[in-house]
Amino acid sequence: MRHFISSLEGGAAKLIRPIRSHWCIENSLHWGLDVSMGEDACRIWQDHAPANMATLRRVALTLPKQERTNKRGIKARSKKAGLDGNYLLKVLVG
Repeated sequence: MRHFISSLEGGAAKLIRPIRSHWCIENSLHWGLDVSMGEDACRIWQDHAPANMATLRRVALTLPKQERTNKRGIKARSKKAGLDGNYLLKVLVG
């Protein structure tokens, strides 16, 4: 159960769709980063390194998602790109 305070009129029925769509996007992105990239286990924390690594992880997560010839998961696509140079070029070029 969640409680919200708002000055908007219309009640909960009007607010539930935007709130749920926001959390759907948040959860899917963070789940993908954690499962595919192990983001929660990362111990990089000094200076600009966390922001730089977050950017690299998002790019590394997005590129294999856009490659549609391989029907496997993101983790498997990333592994294949690391082992097969031709497939890596396909992922990078699109």
